[in-house]
Amino acid sequence: QEVEKARQDKIIGGNLEAAAILELETNPNLSTLSDEPEVIREFFILSDLTIKPDAAATAASISRTQYDKCGRCGKDEPSIARTPEKPDLCARCADVITILEAGAASV
Repeated sequence: QEVEKARQDKIIGGNLEAAAILELETNPNLSTLSDEPEVIREFFILSDLTIKPDAAATAASISRTQYDKCGRCGKDEPSIARTPEKPDLCARCADVITILEAGAASV
């Protein structure tokens, strides 16, 4: 709901531009969410997610991420330009392209 509201308010253009803060109240049913932030981030198709456990109430807030956009996957990632040979890619995509290029070179 918060992501859609941020999109309607023109804070973000899409989920991949979103930096979300998810505050979770103390609840055994919610505690497993904070154990898997990457899974939750991928599930909600977000570029950035911070989970704050043990909050007074469960709440979410959305802002625009400050990261650059990856030229391959479209995610706004902090790892853009960490690979000098592939400055427009995030670390994950740079690794994938490097593996694909190595495989193509061996054929």
